[in-house]
Amino acid sequence: MAHEIESMAYAGATPWHRLGKKVEGDATRNGSDFMIAAGMDWEAHKKPLYIKDDNGDFQVTQDSFAVVRNKTPKPITKEVQYVDLLKPVRNQPF
Repeated sequence: MAHEIESMAYAGATPWHRLGKKVEGDATRNGSDFMIAAGMDWEAHKKPLYIKDDNGDFQVTQDSFAVVRNKTPKPITKEVQYVDLLKPVRNQPF
């Protein structure tokens, strides 16, 4: 199965793909605990992209961004235009 999933969690029966960490007990009812177990306790931020001009200087690009996580500099996407980021809802029951 081709996928780019880095981490996930599940409650109940093991999913058919057998990916993820099993979460039990109170963590299945608490959104923050479940997100931590799933490895998704990070937020996304837009960072400007730069290009090198003919003089070798870096210039910020217009309307293009890299979307990165606050816990790692690894980009989620390399270039995005006009993106509104959604923030995860914390402490919400499932």
